[in-house]
Amino acid sequence: MSSPLPPFDPAKGLAPPLLRGFVIAQVVARNVVPLAGVLFLGWHAASVLLLYFIDTMLAIGVIVAGLMAALPRYDPTVQPIGLVRTIAASVFLLVFLSVPLGIPLVIMFSANDVNWRELLADPGLRIGAIMQAAAAIWGYVAFSRELSVRSPEALRVKRRFALVFLRWVGVLMVMFTSLGIYFPVLVIATYVAISIWEEIAPDSFLSIAGDNEDLDAAKRTAATPGPAPRPRGRLRKSRHRHS
Repeated sequence: MSSPLPPFDPAKGLAPPLLRGFVIAQVVARNVVPLAGVLFLGWHAASVLLLYFIDTMLAIGVIVAGLMAALPRYDPTVQPIGLVRTIAASVFLLVFLSVPLGIPLVIMFSANDVNWRELLADPGLRIGAIMQAAAAIWGYVAFSRELSVRSPEALRVKRRFALVFLRWVGVLMVMFTSLGIYFPVLVIATYVAISIWEEIAPDSFLSIAGDNEDLDAAKRTAATPGPAPRPRGRLRKSRHRHS
């Protein structure tokens, strides 16, 4: 899951601008690798997009499963259902969500004559999917440990979900355009750009997406308009008339 840039740590011995520049460069380089692979190394664009979709669904699954397992500790009205039922319910939800979130991807593959047999036989896709599954399991364990000592509100779980979900919504918006349907590289570039944006400036992305509820407290206050000032001139004028 993407996260904002870390605060400056004096122990690192680096000036804040230098540290921030280094982290930004690392974020950009890490996210651009798939796009560079498609453009210059012959990677299959459909494989990259399918891996992006799998990553999105697994990230949602980790959040949902972690919440379902942790809610009984924070809400006495919620009964624990056990690990097996939690996983089953999470898988059911992912299957339900995969239809509206994945159909545009299938349409795009069909428009570009993607051969599903060749796609599924791609060793890069298989290795990537296995690595993502392993990362999801590790992420679930770490997320469950966090929820065992901190509440979902303290961990800002809703914000995490919003960043994952809205990133894919941005990708879908590009898919729905004629350019996105016939140019998968453009869709990959969109995913890369949003991922970099979310990691470097998550509050800026959420604000542009219209999600002011999940901003940091200070930025949420700045984004919420205050009450309109009263027209003093009119009040004075009306008072003068009555007098």
